[in-house]
Amino acid sequence: MNARDLVLDCFVARRIAACAVMGRSLLASTALLAVVSAASTGSASAAIVTATYTGTVRSGFDQSGIFGTANGNLKGDSFTVVYTINDAVPGTHANSNPPYYTGIYGGSAYGSGSTSPVSAVVWINGHSFSIAGRYSGQAYQSASSSGLGEVDESVLDVTSHPNTQANVYNTIWSYNDHFVPSFDYHTPLFHQVQSYDSTNSGLSIYDPKAGIDTSATLSDSSVTISGAISAVPELSTWAMTIIGFAGVALQLRRREVASLTA
Repeated sequence: MNARDLVLDCFVARRIAACAVMGRSLLASTALLAVVSAASTGSASAAIVTATYTGTVRSGFDQSGIFGTANGNLKGDSFTVVYTINDAVPGTHANSNPPYYTGIYGGSAYGSGSTSPVSAVVWINGHSFSIAGRYSGQAYQSASSSGLGEVDESVLDVTSHPNTQANVYNTIWSYNDHFVPSFDYHTPLFHQVQSYDSTNSGLSIYDPKAGIDTSATLSDSSVTISGAISAVPELSTWAMTIIGFAGVALQLRRREVASLTA
């Protein structure tokens, strides 16, 4: 075999290899597109929502000094309660009736295998206290168009031995002020409480063994609900990313083949 035939054979072999690579890339892309199509017909990805309530303590007493000075009077102090609602938590329950309201709840109070999707952090005087909501946690929202606009979050931890309890709850509702744009609790909103709104909010932390006995009645001044943040990337997102890389590889291979034929 002379040098010319050897060069020609090498060129043909490289062309065949390039075609094989392109074929595999196209097959992979087709398979991934099928995955994307199947994923798009499934349920939406889980989401994390935060609900933040601010205001002042209407009345309260902090025996153990969780939020500052022991035996301190909390009346007039500013507070912030941040609830985290996580749809990805297994064992939760839905309470929904679109287009009027939606809700989610869970915890050991609702039977074995049920998990609370809601937790909370309470801030007063620069000090924080976390409540996991293992016993009960819930989030609820009804649209103003239903006649009653309401946002409502609460968490509760309870143990029997020893007898302890940690509970925080915030509710704002109004028949007159149409401040809730949607029945879906994932919908972002900001609202400053008006004189014709109603609120029902409070805090209780009790652990006699640790010497903790703190309670407060809370007066809400505002609520902010964040939009839904994806907790777990959808399968379609991963598939489209891989397809993108496959497309880049295919274009590079085509350029290499073109340079060989030039």
